[in-house]
Amino acid sequence: MALQTGVIDEVNETRVKTIETVGAGRWIVPIEKVHFGREKFLYRMELLRMSSISGGPLGRRFVPEDVLDLPKLVQVLAATLVADGCLSQELKDDLDCLAATLDIVVGPMGRLEQEDLGPRSWPRPDGR
Repeated sequence: MALQTGVIDEVNETRVKTIETVGAGRWIVPIEKVHFGREKFLYRMELLRMSSISGGPLGRRFVPEDVLDLPKLVQVLAATLVADGCLSQELKDDLDCLAATLDIVVGPMGRLEQEDLGPRSWPRPDGR
């Protein structure tokens, strides 16, 4: 039996709740928390790319331009998980640091801010 959002499975004592859906660009991630009894849970997330035509989920495949939105998506996802508060302190600290660092890198527009650095400012694998 598949678990559904907001449904309680009496036999397995599980409950699934969508805590948030975050996104950046065409990417969205529904975040679900699956509760097992009173004190055990796990997070379940799925990375989806939205269609620009229909606005509905297109799938998991993406084009090179979509890569520019991934750092912002990770930043928002990390901040959301920290705010939920059900992680170990060490993981919350790591995710909080990641979110803060990515916030600096992606800037307020949500995409990598390269124009201030000039052309070819990003380090290349070959060192040029």
